[in-house]
Amino acid sequence: MNHISDVGAVINAASDAPVPVNIDTTWVLITSFSGLLTILEFAFISSGAVRYKSVQSSVITVLLGSVLTILFFWLVGYGFAFGDDKNNKFIGFSKFAGVGYIIGSTRDDYSNLIYSIVGAVIVSSLFGLGTLERSRFFSVSICIAFITAILYPIVLHWVQPTGWLYKFGFKDYAGSSYIHMFGGITALVVSFFLKERRDEGGNVHSGIFPHHSPINIGYGSIILSLAILLFVNGTNTKGKNAKYEQGLIAVNTIVAATFSALTSFITQYLKTYKTSLIALSRGSVAGIVAISAIANNV
Repeated sequence: MNHISDVGAVINAASDAPVPVNIDTTWVLITSFSGLLTILEFAFISSGAVRYKSVQSSVITVLLGSVLTILFFWLVGYGFAFGDDKNNKFIGFSKFAGVGYIIGSTRDDYSNLIYSIVGAVIVSSLFGLGTLERSRFFSVSICIAFITAILYPIVLHWVQPTGWLYKFGFKDYAGSSYIHMFGGITALVVSFFLKERRDEGGNVHSGIFPHHSPINIGYGSIILSLAILLFVNGTNTKGKNAKYEQGLIAVNTIVAATFSALTSFITQYLKTYKTSLIALSRGSVAGIVAISAIANNV
């Protein structure tokens, strides 16, 4: 792969762009690799949410989707998201398959690729969860390749300093909208078209299918909470060079997860008079997702 070592010659010095800061590459990579634990988390959640007969296929959907995501995002997605957009403010047209990556004190495309892959994996996994027990691997693979190679990178480019949304003043610190909401929308859309899950006789089930293993959902949510906690903190690329922000983000994220989990658990209990591991789990995840947009400014 080719890279450029002279960053100063290529960084866009637009007046409305953020002031370049020194990157703590080690910190970014640590949080990125930790963030990849979301693959394990989604595997746990998917295996716990489906019926016993579909456990293996649900895990395959998550793992296969992650593999395809990493491949296609590296090949073309990163270029569409972070490449030079020739001032069109919509989509980038460079840095495909690792060509033209920049390495320097204020810009490192290699570590940024690993970090951005985590967001792409979250999007593809959310989409995959929306297809469980109602689709085939080939059709899901085609959709995931299209989403992570084209759709998600385009949306990601919009919130970059050269993107049109950023120019309008849009701010989302760690992907509450362009990662989690976008992924959720893709899952909602595919669920709408695939309709309800059916039983062995091909009939629509009168109620909700029982979860195969709520404990797996609980384990997955614990892993997800920890992984996204580190992932959100990785958005602070300055790392140890900005210790105040580093600590502030961690505190805001974990407190939001705690309050949200407790609120969800109590609300479910008051409604049904039963304790619910799933309510507690989804509450913690929802809190982290909600706070990630402003985790550095609360």
